[in-house]
Amino acid sequence: MIINYKTLLQFFTAFIILFNLNNPLWAQKIPSDLMDNCLQWKITYPTGQEEKQLCDEPNNEYFFVNETEDAIVFRTPIRLDNGTTPNSDNIRSELREREADGSVDIYWTTEGSHMLYVEQAITHLPINKPELVASQIHGNKEAGIDDSMVMRLEESHLFLSFNGGKLRKNITIKEDYVLGTKHEVIFLVVNGKHYCYYAEDGKLLEAYNNNDASQYLIRDIENDNDYVMDLNYEDSYFKVGNYTQSNSKEEGYDVNNPENYGEVLVYDFTVVHDEVLVSGVTLTPSHVNLSIGGPFQLTKTITPANATNKSVTYTSSNTAVVEVNENGVLTGIAEGSATVTATTVEGGFTDTITVDVVGNPVGDNLALNKPVTGTGTHDADNVVENLVDGSTSTRWSVSGFPQTAIIDLGQQYSLHRSEVVCYTDRAYQYSIAVSDTENGTYTEIVDRTENVTPGDAANPIVDLFSAVDGRFIKLTVTGAAVYDGPWVSLSEFRIYGESSLSIDDNTSDVTNITLSPNPTSDIVNISGAEMYNTLQVYDQLGKLVMQRTITDGAINISHLSSGLYIFRLSGASQSINKRVIKK
Repeated sequence: MIINYKTLLQFFTAFIILFNLNNPLWAQKIPSDLMDNCLQWKITYPTGQEEKQLCDEPNNEYFFVNETEDAIVFRTPIRLDNGTTPNSDNIRSELREREADGSVDIYWTTEGSHMLYVEQAITHLPINKPELVASQIHGNKEAGIDDSMVMRLEESHLFLSFNGGKLRKNITIKEDYVLGTKHEVIFLVVNGKHYCYYAEDGKLLEAYNNNDASQYLIRDIENDNDYVMDLNYEDSYFKVGNYTQSNSKEEGYDVNNPENYGEVLVYDFTVVHDEVLVSGVTLTPSHVNLSIGGPFQLTKTITPANATNKSVTYTSSNTAVVEVNENGVLTGIAEGSATVTATTVEGGFTDTITVDVVGNPVGDNLALNKPVTGTGTHDADNVVENLVDGSTSTRWSVSGFPQTAIIDLGQQYSLHRSEVVCYTDRAYQYSIAVSDTENGTYTEIVDRTENVTPGDAANPIVDLFSAVDGRFIKLTVTGAAVYDGPWVSLSEFRIYGESSLSIDDNTSDVTNITLSPNPTSDIVNISGAEMYNTLQVYDQLGKLVMQRTITDGAINISHLSSGLYIFRLSGASQSINKRVIKK
């Protein structure tokens, strides 16, 4: 047997060429090669599968480059194994618009100007229900907008449909569209007015760019308008490709027929969104209490919501007190107050908030595991005792406002600081009052009935106040900012102070200790304190202002402001507190 290798090679080459021309998987180009920005689009296939990364998506039977490598083919074979997409039984091979960087799906309002240009040809329709949508504007489905404006072909009738006639009557583009006819279409939305341009002469885009495309406008003849619909809505985006208006049920016995499919060839497409200018910025919350070292994330709101450039910069008026990074995260550095400003990159609009950085509490949480009673009926295991159990993973929950909890500290204390941790960082509104007896007269020490500051485990809502004596603490929750549910849910309540009975106690050990002169303008001499080696000095707010080791017994307080101070002397087994007045 004689083998002619030259003839065999020619046959093999011809086979490869023929196979390449008829199999999309052998195409040299892939769809992203024909897209201006492959990041800006995702696709839904007839199987129902969604693919968000198209830049390296290979040719497949639903989405491939044609033989002449000048168009993307969107094909929807109608089979028994077709999938569906939410709220539709029909199948699609269709692109959906995303942000230009591909990070998330885009949503725009009908304010401003938004344009979609597509050069395409509808080349094939299903056998039994020959209907197909090619190019559409999608709107807010929950508001009843949905497919707000689409170009639809039914047999040879090419027309505009507005959510299936729910928004307005259909408008005919042409009655005798021939499959395979290449055409250009522009969907344009300008401040709610919807325009459509259509051309088959290949000159639409050039005319549009030269502001000379009026001859291609599809007009609303019935109402004598150049635009076809005037309607404002949100959550809008463009779609390009093939949304076949049929499925396996509609096609009956012709399901799985290789000739039963919808097909659209797209030669070119682009979207243009005119810049939407910023008109303002708002920071929330408007006030933050921040612990030293504690981070806190600010929330910025740009107006309008669809502004093109939402970038802002952040600055702190005092970085020695609080720092803020480029993402709006605050960090408390030292005690004090500072103003944090957000400035929009576009337009220079600003908003400010006040940040108070508070030091860590001095002493013990006096409310920890103390007896507590609460109003209302608690939810499940969320009992009122959780309010003072020392754990921020539990909570007290009761429905309805107002609700009250009363904590018995067991004895009278000189109180100067409170902390509230809200469930899920809510900004509850409340007041705190103290009394010597449970049923006596309560004196309000904290009024946060207009509070908008959230409080979480890292940054509780902190209030500092002048020292006040009391044993019973009444916490009354009256409402919440932002949160509009019915539940009072607090994770933890804390209160700090000094034992009122420990100051100037008359026990023999304490009476032997003297601090003189008292009042004084500079030096305080400590005698009889041999059992104590450490001194801490607190102001009336409970703030530690001085700390030192007791050596010679002479303490210089000339640098302190005039007022009342608590001297705490600590030893190996006990501590005592004494009052000193600085003149």
